[in-house]
Amino acid sequence: MPLTTNPFTIGREPENSLVLESSFCSRNHAAIERVVDLQGKVNYQLVDVGSSNGTFLNQQRLLANQPAVLEVGSIIKIGDDEWMFEVWRCLICEGRRFTQQTIQYVNLSPKFSAHSGKLFVGFISREQSK
Repeated sequence: MPLTTNPFTIGREPENSLVLESSFCSRNHAAIERVVDLQGKVNYQLVDVGSSNGTFLNQQRLLANQPAVLEVGSIIKIGDDEWMFEVWRCLICEGRRFTQQTIQYVNLSPKFSAHSGKLFVGFISREQSK
């Protein structure tokens, strides 16, 4: 699931970036935000926006409206749904030559479905990451 908006919102309401159907998910549950620090470094953070059942990052429940930094490999859990936060380099933007096998991997892999600049940023279902 590529992060295509900022903030990338998660919840049951249809206007969210990611719509979940779980009864454990609030209408507006959480958000992933792209932030730039004073040195110009891009970071991503997860925010529980006041959900009823909580948002978990690496098995720790987040406090409402308190951003938590996402790192590569961080596990996000809402209800029964779990994802791993990932960042990948864009091989196309780097001008790499591809073999047919590489092209098939890029086309078939959900983590290569969208990108911004030279990075793919998103999260994948824990089921897909196994």
